[in-house]
Amino acid sequence: MDSITGRKRRGSLATLAGSYQAVPTEEDMFTNGNAVHAGRRPSMWNGTQADEPTSPQFSICRVPPIPSNSKVASLDTINETENGDANVTMSDQPEMPQQEMLQPIGTLPATAVSKSAEVMLDIDEDDEAVGGLHREPPINISRARRMSVRPISFVSKSTDKSIFARSLASLATKAATQNFSEQEREALSKFSSLNYAPTHSLRYMTWLKNYATGGYLQLERWFLCLLIGVSTGLLASLLKQCTGALGRVKWQSTTEYISENQLVQAWGWNIGLSLVYVFISSFLVVFIHPVAAGGGTPEIIAYLNGVMVHGALGLKNLVVKFCSLVFSVSSGLAVGTQGPLISYGAIIGAGVGQFQSKTLGFKPNIFTRFRTPEDRREFTTAGVAAGVAAGFNAPVGGLLFAMEDLSSFWGKRLSWQTFFTAIVATATAQLFNTALIGFEYQSRFGLFSLSVVEPIHMHFVSFVPAVILGVIGGLLGAFFTRMNTFLNRQRKLGLSLIKNDYTKKMVRILECLALSFLMASYSTYLPGGFSCKELNPINSTSRLLTECTLGKNHTGQPVKEYNCMYWRDENATQNNLYNDVATIVQGGGSAYLDHLWSTGTHERYTWYGCLAIFVIWFIVATYTPGTAVAGGIFLPVVIGGALYGRALGIGMVSVWQQVTGSSGLPIDTEWDWMDPGIVAVMGSASLLGGVTRLALATTVIMVEMSGDIDLAIPVMITIFVAKMVADTISKPLFMYQLDAKLLPFLAQEPTVVVQNAIVNLELYKACDVMASPVWTIHSQETVQTLAKLLIETDHEGFPVVKQDPVTKSELYYGLITRTELYVILCSKSVYDETKPGNCISPKIDYDELSVDYIPDPSAALEIVKSYNRFPVYQFIHVDLEPFINMSSPKIDEDYSLHRTYQLFRTLGLRHLTVTDIRNRVVGMITRKDLMPYKMQEKLAIVSTVEASNNNNADEKDKERRESDGEIIMHPAITLDVKHDLTSDEESEGGIEIVVADNNTPL
Repeated sequence: MDSITGRKRRGSLATLAGSYQAVPTEEDMFTNGNAVHAGRRPSMWNGTQADEPTSPQFSICRVPPIPSNSKVASLDTINETENGDANVTMSDQPEMPQQEMLQPIGTLPATAVSKSAEVMLDIDEDDEAVGGLHREPPINISRARRMSVRPISFVSKSTDKSIFARSLASLATKAATQNFSEQEREALSKFSSLNYAPTHSLRYMTWLKNYATGGYLQLERWFLCLLIGVSTGLLASLLKQCTGALGRVKWQSTTEYISENQLVQAWGWNIGLSLVYVFISSFLVVFIHPVAAGGGTPEIIAYLNGVMVHGALGLKNLVVKFCSLVFSVSSGLAVGTQGPLISYGAIIGAGVGQFQSKTLGFKPNIFTRFRTPEDRREFTTAGVAAGVAAGFNAPVGGLLFAMEDLSSFWGKRLSWQTFFTAIVATATAQLFNTALIGFEYQSRFGLFSLSVVEPIHMHFVSFVPAVILGVIGGLLGAFFTRMNTFLNRQRKLGLSLIKNDYTKKMVRILECLALSFLMASYSTYLPGGFSCKELNPINSTSRLLTECTLGKNHTGQPVKEYNCMYWRDENATQNNLYNDVATIVQGGGSAYLDHLWSTGTHERYTWYGCLAIFVIWFIVATYTPGTAVAGGIFLPVVIGGALYGRALGIGMVSVWQQVTGSSGLPIDTEWDWMDPGIVAVMGSASLLGGVTRLALATTVIMVEMSGDIDLAIPVMITIFVAKMVADTISKPLFMYQLDAKLLPFLAQEPTVVVQNAIVNLELYKACDVMASPVWTIHSQETVQTLAKLLIETDHEGFPVVKQDPVTKSELYYGLITRTELYVILCSKSVYDETKPGNCISPKIDYDELSVDYIPDPSAALEIVKSYNRFPVYQFIHVDLEPFINMSSPKIDEDYSLHRTYQLFRTLGLRHLTVTDIRNRVVGMITRKDLMPYKMQEKLAIVSTVEASNNNNADEKDKERRESDGEIIMHPAITLDVKHDLTSDEESEGGIEIVVADNNTPL
């Protein structure tokens, strides 16, 4: 870009090392009729397509070297006009030596320029650059429009930072860097993207006219949201009843053996049943449906981000994941049900919202209006919110979870529908969960909650433990994330060394069995290392082995005797001994939180017991994600935070007693908030925030789960601090999981590292990352041409061009996808046509075109290949006009790269065509071009080239100083840029450009 005129020159770019492909010149673009640039049809059999080049090709739009035969223009006079513009007069200057002309020109930031900047214009006799001027330059230079500024160096070299600040910056930079091997990049490139909006073609508009609009359509939409909410709520309730029933079978007999002091028999029963449960769970995943492993949240995030993940939204995934989850949770593994419920809700939303099932062959002719990509994505989002709401009993949290991190597109209508679906799912799940416990009817159908929460007076001092817990949660959350990522990489590396597929599957099952063996032994024998405690009457008002009234909120659970009955006095009328560790660990799942979050139980548990459980639980919870069982991470993380939060709360009560000299408890005072149960809630929030980094959703979920609105502010502070601390050390866990699964996810804010520093994408342009050259087609093509295009390329989208009758240039008209071309060529009307010279207009409905992938790709490929075997198809044309997406977005090549990224992500695009000022196609941007690792590669080359050129300029300038003793100015424009101190220009923040004579030293 020329600093003065705003012109862009195109041509070959000489670089220091290697050769990089620059944007083609206009002379190259119109050679031999095989143009790869818009304006001629591409030579389709001798090149590569834009969006996925086989080897690195870079379109670097920078100032090219000036050819030796060019003329250098100089500014002789600047005549100010009446409107404040400066009239420029050019005059020829002697030619520059070729060696000096290879010196590139840089522009300095307005804040950094103090003396001069050299600008060379490459002017032809016809006012056209040799490489081809890209824009028509203005005659005047406006003083209101300041210099187009671009820094020479994009990397901050500031050395005035402290060691701590530099360390944090280094951690953030390393966390933001994406490094993929060649095999991983190949696997990543196999994922296809999805458009958010349907193809805006003539066929789509014809299809859309058949459906009513207004109130009836909205009524159908709300009815489908109701079905999604009810279905998700029923499934969540069924999941809880199944896990409760299987868990009761295991723990009932285990507790009986322990109460009789038969620990070996208890351990054997616990181990045996746990191993059976885990074997069933892992077998379903390993041998039937591997996609069902884990919680499934990364796959749903990727789908809502616009990535096609095969099998993630299928009915098979729902069934297998549900069965595997029931057994994995019942076995006592460190997994939860809340994460998979997100996946369940998404599957239900996608299926019920479309009112069809490919697995069951169910496709009735009702609700067909909603079978579009946009509606499917919206109903899936509503299902995700319903799953979170039913799992956490948090409808508002479900809404915020879907809005904050999952959905790339959001609107007011979507907000209301998602919230409504979340409310219905929560109400449905609560109705059945209160009436049934392990499929045993409790005669309480209709109740929404069984807990009663009395308000607790929060004090300003409570912010201190909130900040402390936030720091702890942020550090532990970052450690959890990094360690789990490291373990998964090592697991993947180890499995890759096993060549036999059957052996590899058995190893995955044995890994889960070993983990189950450890957890069963831990829950059986760990309580034996802690002494029994006497039940304090201030915390309990009833006999042991009955449900105790725990302080104010009545949310307590019966304590566990373990084997303490053999320690009691034989003359005692009742047993008042219990084991606090056994009370927490024996029961599994949500029973942990029932004890740890209970209020009014200040002295029921010990701080060292909580920390001992935490150490083992945290290690196992870090290792479990990535194993071959279904299960989420939300509940294990919440439990881990509650354990160290409870320990801190117990310590705070002890300190309060020592400071006040009281033997009582801080109850019904201004220190009422100093309850270990309250601090445990804040601890859960800290670790959950440190792992997920979902500030808004996590805050609301924790408040809704605790049922106490007074906790909102301390929980907000805790999560905020945890997020800030964890963000400086690592990325969120979901981002690491997306990278591990090689899913091309586009984050809300891109973080690109170039030369060990995070760069500002506003300083770059779309042409810096676009892929070029591009395959283009016309609205009417021969069948054989289209067949060859599909066979010899693997690109998913092709720009359609039309010739301008005046300029004879081929201009951008629209876009058509690979899938649509397959459907067209495989249609009966095309396949049966055999008469040369005909132009076919296939009769294909929009329902047939609106598919994400070809059902039988091998059969479709055979049909397409058959067109190349018969010469007649060289003379049969296909009219593509009714199928072209005429609303496909496009941008100018000078468009800001940061805004290009935001436009692509926000609109949910699959292809973004790049055009020049004359609307000719110059490149294509796809999801893979905007992946951080891809931008890192391309922008690193751009920055290296510019930095190297600037270094060369400095070296030559130094040589001139040494040889001549003064600065020798090139015969070019010399600009002295200084701040204009006049009041009117100061208010504009402008700078004044003063032109000096070329031979006059500054």
